[in-house]
Amino acid sequence: MVALPGVQGPGVLLWPLRSGSSGNCLLLASGGEAILVDAGWGSQRGFRDALERTGVDPSSVRGILVSHTHADHINYTTYRIAEKHAIPLYVHHRNWERSYRMHYLERAPGRSWQGERFLFRFGEPFRTVGGAFEVDAVEIPHDGGACACFLVTCLNAGGYRVAIATDLGAWGKRVVRLMARADYLVVESNWDPDLIARSSRDPRDVARVMGNRGHLSNEAAAALVSEVAVLKGSPPRGVLLAHLSADHNSITTALRSVRSHLGRTGLGDVPVVAAPRGMMGEPVVLVDAR
Repeated sequence: MVALPGVQGPGVLLWPLRSGSSGNCLLLASGGEAILVDAGWGSQRGFRDALERTGVDPSSVRGILVSHTHADHINYTTYRIAEKHAIPLYVHHRNWERSYRMHYLERAPGRSWQGERFLFRFGEPFRTVGGAFEVDAVEIPHDGGACACFLVTCLNAGGYRVAIATDLGAWGKRVVRLMARADYLVVESNWDPDLIARSSRDPRDVARVMGNRGHLSNEAAAALVSEVAVLKGSPPRGVLLAHLSADHNSITTALRSVRSHLGRTGLGDVPVVAAPRGMMGEPVVLVDAR
């Protein structure tokens, strides 16, 4: 495998290993160390195979940041992965008991998890084990417990910052302020209004998706990026669209909608890519310091 920036040496690399309601896992590598944002895998083998393809050794993964409690972001496999490979879990303090009971104890009653955990709070930045990454978080509206938008600073790559908000039904000033501190944005772009209007799902599920504690539409995602650029005073260096719906969206639709909106707000030159649903995407080189 060709050495990639951030994985075997200097630089910063972002790699969507899995995205969508069937599982989410985002790899951020910098200076030979890595973290995962969520690890909602269906099997340990799927995780091992994906990590092997990236060239990242599990021993260099400094933590799994858990955005919220839904099973496509943390589940029994997440706990087993963390335990087996000695990867710390970073979970919001309000989510730990519910997540541990629901995703671990129900699958392994009577068994005590032997992994390492750190409980974070919104507005209280922390550093991951090894000190390569600093993380700040604010709460965003979603129905999965205390749901986090993360700002990750790569301390061994000149302080390059990535903001990650993969599940949210709406956004406000706190989210915009946090994301305006970032160089690169990962934003949920879940549904298209025309496709969701023709949905075959239960109307109650559609209402949930479209609600303020559900998921962002393509237009809402683009509007968030535009608002962040206004506050920041400059465009982001790029955008990765995440958590696209299988039946209410497509990569082509999401990219067309978001790029069109950004073009109308003077951000047409911002590079925009999308994470494929349910499979490994392409790596995004954020900083190439080779």
